[in-house]
Amino acid sequence: MSLPEGYRSTFAPDEGERMSGRRPTRRAVGQAGSEVSRELVDWLEPGRIPLRMVTVLAAVGGLGKSQLSCLYAASNPGVTLIATAEDSPSTTVRPRLEAVEADLGRVYFIKIETDEGIEDGLAIPDDMEELERLVAELEAQLVIVDPLVAHLPMQIDSHKDQSVRRALAPLYRLAEARNCAVLALLHLNKAQGLAPLMRLGGSGAFGNAARSVLLLDRDPDDPDGEEGNQRVLAHIKCNVAPLAPSLVYAIKPILLPAEGANPEVETSRLELVGESPHNGRALLSSPNEEERSALDEAQEFLEAELDDGARHPAGDVLKAARRIGISEPTLRRARRRLGVETEKTGFGSSGAWEWWLPAKASSETSKPAFLHKGVSPRETTPLTTPSQSTPLNGDLCIICELRPITGGPCSLRCSECREKAAAAA
Repeated sequence: MSLPEGYRSTFAPDEGERMSGRRPTRRAVGQAGSEVSRELVDWLEPGRIPLRMVTVLAAVGGLGKSQLSCLYAASNPGVTLIATAEDSPSTTVRPRLEAVEADLGRVYFIKIETDEGIEDGLAIPDDMEELERLVAELEAQLVIVDPLVAHLPMQIDSHKDQSVRRALAPLYRLAEARNCAVLALLHLNKAQGLAPLMRLGGSGAFGNAARSVLLLDRDPDDPDGEEGNQRVLAHIKCNVAPLAPSLVYAIKPILLPAEGANPEVETSRLELVGESPHNGRALLSSPNEEERSALDEAQEFLEAELDDGARHPAGDVLKAARRIGISEPTLRRARRRLGVETEKTGFGSSGAWEWWLPAKASSETSKPAFLHKGVSPRETTPLTTPSQSTPLNGDLCIICELRPITGGPCSLRCSECREKAAAAA
């Protein structure tokens, strides 16, 4: 059958083949299913990262996916190759590897050297022959490409499936031929309400072609919300096994002491906390109608609780919300929606978070009492008595007769009243 007019086959002979008159031979061959042997899947990371296949690890930038890849490198009993385009091996990646106690003698950074002596980064698929040679030479079991898109040449359109698949095909063949795992790191796009695989940056081929896809995101149950250090690793796709349970990690600061010519360095690492009930869709999905209703209620509660413009201990606000049936994750989402300011006071375990509404706070009331103009550290302001107080927004509370409330009857909106009601019960 002849090709359509103007169509040039991908496998058309090159200049040398045309000059010699020799054409490459390609023919279809069938293999009976009975001739194909069953094989078990071998794993680098049980249930999550299979050997002889490509795994994608995706996250929003700055949440810790590179740190997680260092953790996988440390747990790999064999050699790990790392191609990094964004993080410095000396100032960032090596300290992270040391923080997870990786054997640095088994971790190699991939560099491409030209005939002119110039060092360059790995380009996929251009440098695949050299990469396969290096994998074979070092008998590497894990190849990390961080991030994958940064290692694709300009000619590859990362938003077109066909272009991406052709570029990545040699990477898949490498994993199969050399019995190694390839871990490709990707950023998430900013779209909302899409299925997790559709959130992978660039073409959908990145997720579709990978045999396993992992998603790292903030932990919705983190007590410190977006300021917190907890992350959830969700398994959102696997073609060769059931999805593994979601895991919770915590980012812990690490201080590496000075050793010889190596200076003291502050870094961090991910430490496993346990399992999480949140899957990938839950991590990325928008709230439904019921959740939006709860969110509106939580926002109204925060507006009333923080209406005075003062700084409130976050722990007290959370306790007050729980007493009236508002969950902590919902309250934290309402806090972000409302634009509540947060700040940690104190140091270490003795520190505590404070919440306040910036629009209600003045430059004077947001300071400690002894920093107000005309007030010394030893001076104090007399408490306002019920008879002296003036409602700022609504009637005075019918229980404490002190704090103004909004929205009619008290409904246990101010913390003093809730404390008294709880004690009475």
